Amino acid sequence: MNSPKPPKKTPKNPRKILRLRNQLYDQLEQAVDSHEKKMTYIGFVMLFTMLAAIMVFAWYDELKQLLIG
Repeated sequence: MNSPKPPKKTPKNPRKILRLRNQLYDQLEQAVDSHEKKMTYIGFVMLFTMLAAIMVFAWYDELKQLLIG
């Protein structure tokens, strides 16, 4: 009733597979680092933009008087 399990396949070139896997992991790590750096820059830009908008709304009357005269 129980059929025997087929033997596990072993890779023909384990060193080549390990090298390719390590290259893939290195590329993935570089992509994640690049993405984190980009997201950090975008976060700082958003933060400073929001702070500038809050400052403009907080001092809008003074700004309007300064611009109009």
